[in-house]
Amino acid sequence: MDYATGNVEIGIPGASYSGPKAAHEWISVEGIGLTEYSVEVVCVFSESKTDFSLSYLFTLADQTPIADAGPDQIVYVAPPATTAEVLLDGSGSYDPDGDPLTYNWTWDGSTAYGANATVELPLGTTTVTLVVNDGIVDSEPDTVDITVIRRTAPGPSGPAPSDTTPPTTSNVSASNITKSTADIRWRTNEKSTSQVEYWASPSMLSPLDETYVTEHHVQLTGLTPDTTYHYKVMSRDKAANLAVSSEGTFTTMPGVAVFTLSGLLVSPSEVYTGESVTISVQVANTGDGAGNYSAVLKINGAIETTKQVAVPAGASGQALFTVAKNVTGTYSVEIGGLTGSFIVKEKPAPSPARIPINWPLVGGIIGAVVVAGGLAIFFVRRRKKAA
Repeated sequence: MDYATGNVEIGIPGASYSGPKAAHEWISVEGIGLTEYSVEVVCVFSESKTDFSLSYLFTLADQTPIADAGPDQIVYVAPPATTAEVLLDGSGSYDPDGDPLTYNWTWDGSTAYGANATVELPLGTTTVTLVVNDGIVDSEPDTVDITVIRRTAPGPSGPAPSDTTPPTTSNVSASNITKSTADIRWRTNEKSTSQVEYWASPSMLSPLDETYVTEHHVQLTGLTPDTTYHYKVMSRDKAANLAVSSEGTFTTMPGVAVFTLSGLLVSPSEVYTGESVTISVQVANTGDGAGNYSAVLKINGAIETTKQVAVPAGASGQALFTVAKNVTGTYSVEIGGLTGSFIVKEKPAPSPARIPINWPLVGGIIGAVVVAGGLAIFFVRRRKKAA
C-alpha cells in the first residue's frame, strides 16, 4: 500500500487540514465550537489501491464561567429622592475557556443586562444577583449588596466616599466543644473574611477563609484536652478594613485516663505473726487526661483495703499498702489482676530468762574464802609449833 500518495479530509464544518502526505499525522483542528462532533478520516490512495474511511465521535467539554458582581456599594441621595442611580459592575467575571459572556442581573423581580448596567434602586439595602453565561452553561450566582442612604444634611448625591470603617462583629460564641475541637461563630454587618486568633500559649491563627460572608464559622482543631483557651475573631472587608473582637474564652473537655498496672512487689515474702508486709504496684496513665485510679488490694480473694492514686496524663504513680497478719499460713495477694503471695510463720519460743551474775558479790565471797582459808592454815601451823 502506497501511503505516500494518501490524502486526509476532516468532516467537521468550518474545520480544515492541509499538510504533507504521510503514513500518519497529528491533526490540530481550529475554528470549531464546543459541542459533539463526528470525525471522518478519508484516505485516498493511488489508482491501483482501494480507498477507506475511519469515523470517530468526540465531545469537547466546556468549563463553567465565573461571575463577579463587584464589591458592595453605599450610595447617598439628597432629599427628597427615594431612589438612586447605581452602576453595576460585573467586569471581573471571566470564562476559563475565553468564550464571550452574557450578563444577567436580577433583584426583587427586576432584571438588567450587560457587564456594566445602570439601574435605579430604592432606599435601603438591595441584594443584586449576577449570573453569566458562556453560550453553553450558566455560572454560579454571585451577589452584591447596594445600600442607598438619604442624606440628613445637604450634600451631593452619588457613591459614598472610600470605605474606611471596619466591619462590626456580634454574636461571637464558642460551641460544640470537645477535648480537641471547638466551633467559633460570629456575625458581621457586612461581608468580610473569617479568621480566629486563639491561644493557651503561645498564640496561633486559624487558616484564613477569604470567602466574604456575614455569617462566620471557623472550627479550631488539634486542641489540648482540659485546657482553657483565649480567642479573638477577625474579619476584613473588601476595602481591607480589619475588625478584631474582644477576647473570649472556652475550656476543652477533659481527656480520658487509661490505666495499666505493672510491677507488683510483696516484701518481705516471709514474716512472723504480727509483722508488717509491704505491697506495692505501679500505675501508668496512658490516656490523654488525668485521672484517679482506685487500687483494690485483695488478700486470699477478699477485699482488704482500697487506695486512690492520682495520675496525670502520660505519667505513672504507685499504690502502696502495709498489712500484718496474726495467723500463720500462706496468703495470696491480688491488685488489678496482678498476683503474688507471702508466708506468715509462728514466732520461735522465747529462751529461758538468765539470772544476772553479781560479780562484785562473787568476788567478795571468793575473797572471803581465800582470807578464811589463809587464817585457818596460819592457826593450824601455830598450834603445831606450840605443841
